[in-house]
Amino acid sequence: ESVMTLVGADNGDAFDALTLTTPKRFRSGCNFVWYGEALDESEIADGNILVLKFDVSTNAVSGNYPVTIKYNDRDIFDADLNPISIDIKNGEIKVNETTSDKPDQPIVPDEPEITEPTFVVNSVKANAGDPEVEVAINIVNNVSPIIFTVSLIV
Repeated sequence: ESVMTLVGADNGDAFDALTLTTPKRFRSGCNFVWYGEALDESEIADGNILVLKFDVSTNAVSGNYPVTIKYNDRDIFDADLNPISIDIKNGEIKVNETTSDKPDQPIVPDEPEITEPTFVVNSVKANAGDPEVEVAINIVNNVSPIIFTVSLIV
């Protein structure tokens, strides 16, 4: 939190059919909860589920700073209240002390194809002092029949 501060979040398109409850205060360890009932197959999609917004401190030293998410067992359910397991690939904000012409730019790693349902936290570049650096969280290979409740801790 001395390098970057979570200041906001927006719901992503892939979870449009779910209702997002955001925390009252954004900080490390805050919880985001989505809830939905009676979703049909057409409402289950891959893509962006959440965009986190961070302010980067003007005193931030160049380096890679992790942006991690987790969920507790039994925090993600289908419509029959069966728990669903989803892998997680965390990301980072790569801070550069000097001004760049492309801040908040996604870093696309060379990774093997994802074959299991996975939350992917994008990695981005930013500069010291950048306001509202956006880090997207996506779901890839969302094959669950119906997501009923999802709770993520950022």
